[in-house]
Amino acid sequence: MYQRCERLLPSLEYAFPNMDYQQVMAHLIKSPGFYSILETCLASSYFRDKRWKEMALTWAESLIQGSQHKSDKKSLWSARLDVRKRQVQRLYSASHIFHAQPSVFPCFDQRSNGFSAEMAILNMHELARQSMFTAAEEELSRFKPSFGHSISTFEEHQLIKVQRAYGVLRRFQGWFDEAYDILASLPHVDSLTMSHFAAVLSARSEDNQAIAKLEIWLQRITAPHRAITRVKHMLAQVKLVRVMRAVLSGQLTDTASLRTIRNMYQDLRGSRDLYWFDDICTWIGIAICDHLGGEAEQGIQAWQEVRSLSRRENLPIGYTDAIVAYSLSELEGRRGEYAEAEIHAARARSLILSPGRNFILGMDLWVAILEDLIGKQSHPSISNSST
Repeated sequence: MYQRCERLLPSLEYAFPNMDYQQVMAHLIKSPGFYSILETCLASSYFRDKRWKEMALTWAESLIQGSQHKSDKKSLWSARLDVRKRQVQRLYSASHIFHAQPSVFPCFDQRSNGFSAEMAILNMHELARQSMFTAAEEELSRFKPSFGHSISTFEEHQLIKVQRAYGVLRRFQGWFDEAYDILASLPHVDSLTMSHFAAVLSARSEDNQAIAKLEIWLQRITAPHRAITRVKHMLAQVKLVRVMRAVLSGQLTDTASLRTIRNMYQDLRGSRDLYWFDDICTWIGIAICDHLGGEAEQGIQAWQEVRSLSRRENLPIGYTDAIVAYSLSELEGRRGEYAEAEIHAARARSLILSPGRNFILGMDLWVAILEDLIGKQSHPSISNSST
């Protein structure tokens, strides 16, 4: 269905500019297919880049504002549009943080009740990013599995998405066994469930099983390109975690694997199928590969790119900056630049206890590796002041 819809986009690309004409817009607003046209605009916002998504949502908003008809259906569409606009903002900007009151969604039948799950999940993600986990769970609990005595097929489908959100929330909280139990009970068809489940397996030191599941998914599942890219991105992360775990156990650094993983990240760099947070994770992966591979200068440049990207994306200063500072401290110490190393270490100490340590896979392992590396140098490690 996704591929069939994708083939219709060139027709929409021709149609959208014509909606700028007042007569055309007036005709569409009065059309018996008004809500089908709205559906088309909203659905098309799940394709292509940010500019396309925003254009589709702008036309949807123009249609709703132009319609003077008041009904439950229009209220539902207004709520759906607001949720979708927030979803797109969250995909492309870290500065979009939810501060509103608890969600209120118009529920008057099974279909509208099903759509209310989207708001609950969106609110959960925005609150979880601020480490407001209790509030995030309360948002998810607002979704009621059924409207009335029986559950519709759509509500059942949405319930699976809400259950996945509970699993993701447990992962971000660091409760990996609970996250495993939730995510293992769900169908591993969509890329989001598969990626988060693999991350949880890896966090439970089951890297080989996670890699096997991701590779099997890529071989067997027919999915949109964006979904495939997401799973490949997680595969690179888990493979890097496996190398880091081996290094931490005292094994020699597998430079061949690091080169392969770095190439995987390099292929993903700047992909239009990945969003701001994925870009940051990609550069962290590249930086760790260079760092472990003994490429000090490249490593410094890569870590600086992580920091620059975090600032460009308006990511709040916190745990990611601590990781960057601590990594730069080790590399500067390796070069004998102890004054610079201590400046970075001091910054790391001030930020290392910031929330967010479970948002990026393998960061606890990386901090432990840095502790070992810095322990071989003469300047103090971060753990001397942070715990």
